[in-house]
Amino acid sequence: MPFGQTTAQAIDEIDEVSHGGAGVAGLVSVIIPAYNCAQYLYQAVESIRNQTYRSLEIIIVDDGSTDSTPEVIKTLGDDIISIRQPNGGPAKARNKGIDAATGEFTAFLDADDVWLPSKLKKQIDYLVTHPEVGFVYSQITNFVDGQTIGDEVFPQRPISGLIFDELLSDTIIQLSSVVVRTEIARQVDGFDGSLLTAEDTNFYLKVAYAHHIGVVPEVLLLRRLHASNLSFRADIPFGTLDNLDRIAERYPEVHPARYPPMLNAYKIRGEALIKDCFHKGEYRKVREIFSKLVGLKVRSSSLLAYRILTFLPDSLVHALRMIRKVMMHLIKCLSGRLTL
Repeated sequence: MPFGQTTAQAIDEIDEVSHGGAGVAGLVSVIIPAYNCAQYLYQAVESIRNQTYRSLEIIIVDDGSTDSTPEVIKTLGDDIISIRQPNGGPAKARNKGIDAATGEFTAFLDADDVWLPSKLKKQIDYLVTHPEVGFVYSQITNFVDGQTIGDEVFPQRPISGLIFDELLSDTIIQLSSVVVRTEIARQVDGFDGSLLTAEDTNFYLKVAYAHHIGVVPEVLLLRRLHASNLSFRADIPFGTLDNLDRIAERYPEVHPARYPPMLNAYKIRGEALIKDCFHKGEYRKVREIFSKLVGLKVRSSSLLAYRILTFLPDSLVHALRMIRKVMMHLIKCLSGRLTL
């Protein structure tokens, strides 16, 4: 189905639209979850229309927007498949898009991100020549107000293959860079709508559990940074442990009591989470997370140290922080002199 020949649809607050199966051969269903993103949506859609790969359909799922997003969608053209649902979060919006997808492949694009023109062509070529791969991702770079930020590329060292263990502990994939086989997305039940955050990592792990993961090691996505980014929310880190819980429940053989890489993932992500909460002064959450990790038999001296610090008076904790800051500054100065 050539791009531009998709029948226009408007589906308002539907419960389910499912086409099942592997989908139309070669067709890419591009899903954009949209929530109060009127100012960015046009640029995102234009980056899809500018793709050199032309066999695609665009599905925009309006997740109960309260700004002018619905009006903007109406101006985008008759080739847009528009679905509106009550606000339920990006995971449920993407699942609605997966249900409606008719393509062999499904790609995801956040409404504030932008694709480079060759993205889909290179990634579909990869999937066609690597039938063992469940999904393929790419490197990305960040931009603000149309300007890229330096030469930073993420991830710096992209990996591929059977990388389930690596994905347990490290977040290296940006969802807007992913193209997945639609049939596989449905086999793993799409995104976990019960997760507040980290639903994307949960999705990667479900696919990586049984499939190779591929990568096109070049920048094909521009990720927009702004104050409203969901990834900047303060509660984001908490989704990382909830995600591991869900994976352990779904696949009992990788429970941390039986699978060392999962235990190590709880340790790595737990340490980062406790440190983040401690420096925000959220001591009750530090104690809760510590208790959870101890219950899983995670052992770490840094975890214990932060746990003990939560019982000290705030004035003493502040004094210790100042001493540490001074010491780090002195070490930096001494290191600089030694290298002269």
